Amino acid sequence: MQFIDEDRYTQLLRRCLNDVDLPIDVRVAGALVLLFGVTVQRVLQLRLEDLNHRNDSIDLRLGDKPVVLPPRLAQLVLELAESPRDRSAVGRAIGVTQFLFPGRVPGRPAHTAAFANKLNRHDIKITAVRNTARITLALDLPAAVLADLFDMHINTAVRWVHRAKRDWSSYIATRAEDLNHKE
Repeated sequence: MQFIDEDRYTQLLRRCLNDVDLPIDVRVAGALVLLFGVTVQRVLQLRLEDLNHRNDSIDLRLGDKPVVLPPRLAQLVLELAESPRDRSAVGRAIGVTQFLFPGRVPGRPAHTAAFANKLNRHDIKITAVRNTARITLALDLPAAVLADLFDMHINTAVRWVHRAKRDWSSYIATRAEDLNHKE
């Protein structure tokens, strides 16, 4: 499996969040993959309707549950969402469903392989970045939470948690105790 080290991971995330020389779509997609370990295909399927403005925060629906975006990433997502949507006159005329990452064909998202190549050209190596994000998340979250939040099959989430070699029995016991106190 391919991974990147912690310093490189941090450097790439900072670059996505702060480097104005990178295209906005590369910054947003790169940050989403770096933070949440989602696939490029899933990122490209995001629609404007997957964004939810709540008071001072932005939620993004990556799976069944919305995820609150960190403020800097939320700002970038809004900037991308407010940029021109359809590139073709036909797309603008028919008012098709709006993807956050629109493709050249009206009503379709950007092409996965072409966009992955674009990220790679900007030194965001998708496989290594996604794997690093997933193992990092698996160190901090139980498999059920990973699966639920990030639209990941439970078996995939379990494999990531096993790779991270984290024992969640204390988390489960604490959570059960919390639930008992609420009743």
